[in-house]
Order: sequence, then structure tokens, then C-alpha cells
Amino acid sequence: MPLLRLVFLLLLAFIAWRAYRLLFAPRPRPPAPPPLQDMVRCAVCEVHLPVTSALRHDGQAFCGEAHKRDYLARHGQG
Repeated sequence: MPLLRLVFLLLLAFIAWRAYRLLFAPRPRPPAPPPLQDMVRCAVCEVHLPVTSALRHDGQAFCGEAHKRDYLARHGQG
């Protein structure tokens, strides 16, 4: 009988500890969402990318140097 009482007390202590943590423990704050950025479309592949990441030439935006070269080659500017 004393063993059963010990098991019961341990179970009761565990339930109390879990309830305390659930109700009173500080919860971590979710991270703030990233700020919104203006987007542009690559003139070659039409992928949208942030303005700050785009390469620019004559009013056109490109996602990388290779697409910029391809565009200039096709349009006789390079």
C-alpha cells in the first residue's frame, strides 16, 4: 500500500508541475515577419525578385549576370 501511495503522489506532483508550466511559464514570442519589399521581374525568365537583388540595365531588371548577357545579346546591345 505505501508503494501505491508513493506512485499516486508522484503522479499528482507531475500533473501539478505540467499544469504550472502550461499556465505560467513564459512563452517564446514568434519572430517578426520580414519587411515587405518591392519586387521586379527578370526580363529573361520572368522570375520575381526583390529590387535590392536585381541587376539593372536600361530600365530592365535581371535575376543574374547570365540573363543580363543573354538579353543584351538577343537585343543587339552587347
